[in-house]
Amino acid sequence: MGAAAAPEDRGQLWEHLVLEHLQERFANQPICYWRDKQGREVDFVLAHRRDEVDAIECKWDPGAFYWKIIASLTPGHLTRGAH
Repeated sequence: MGAAAAPEDRGQLWEHLVLEHLQERFANQPICYWRDKQGREVDFVLAHRRDEVDAIECKWDPGAFYWKIIASLTPGHLTRGAH
């Protein structure tokens, strides 16, 4: 049996697992992220239409989720990247 992931690695592993699921589920759609100038980011963004997106934030520890980060990210001050 394999060793358990170190606690400090679990969040990154969880994010990668979610990315793999999204890539399988939305194979023909770009999976992006958004980051503002202060370095706050949303892990995954799926654009469906010009004014409709799904923002997905992955947290291993639900207590670390801060919803205002997503609310603060607007297209006017974001840089967009692809996974």
